[in-house]
Amino acid sequence: MLNEIGTATAGHFGADGLNSLGETATDYAGSAEYLENVLGHAGVGCAAALANGQSCFSGAVAGGASGAAGPFYVGSGVYTGTALASITGGIGSAAGGGSFEQGAFTGALGYLYNDSFVVTPSLNAPGFLVRAINAVFGTNIMTSGGGIVFAISYPGVTGGEWDAGIGVQGILLGADAEVGTGYTAIDVGMGAGSVRDLAGTALMLGFNNGVWGMTVSGSVDENGNFTLPGSSITVHFGPGFQGQIVPTYTGMRTIRDYLKLE
Repeated sequence: MLNEIGTATAGHFGADGLNSLGETATDYAGSAEYLENVLGHAGVGCAAALANGQSCFSGAVAGGASGAAGPFYVGSGVYTGTALASITGGIGSAAGGGSFEQGAFTGALGYLYNDSFVVTPSLNAPGFLVRAINAVFGTNIMTSGGGIVFAISYPGVTGGEWDAGIGVQGILLGADAEVGTGYTAIDVGMGAGSVRDLAGTALMLGFNNGVWGMTVSGSVDENGNFTLPGSSITVHFGPGFQGQIVPTYTGMRTIRDYLKLE
């Protein structure tokens, strides 16, 4: 994923404008790591474009362009940086014969969801089945599924910090909307903010088509407002058919918690 590519190629820049090698964006540009980062983003852009019925070339140009320009947006702020990455990706895609919209989407995601990496083995039963079990047997099962969350995070534009952690995520029954047979899968994706931000309540929108699927999770604060840190986008692979809009709750324990670091 884009997050792993950035980490492996020293493409993550913190609030001080420096990457893990202590380089500024200008120092980084032209290095072997910079070229690897651009090529990695191009590969992900190609895959994203093919998944949306467009050409690999247009997606690769969009991903490569946003990856090439991304380090120079550090310090411009989340909103400005996202807008610039989106425009760069859109122009790149259009130049490669694809749609501006797809390229803009790829560029924005690559910039925003690039501070944490998440892996979640999960099992999701259909909500109606759990409700039926509760009604027949008088039980009070409060969740229709969930998973174990493994996550690492790095300094980035949405407040990420060096950390790693493990947690448990559960789907909350009550305000959920689910259709399908349920599914079991391995989720792999990118997030905004740090590992600690994944803890708490979120609203998850996702699907699984029998072989694979995608989930977008928006973090929700105590006032019911959506927040970018703690939100994530994952792709999952596994059997089952499901479409769902469900609230979730995640409990996390991180290395920073264990060491009592702020």
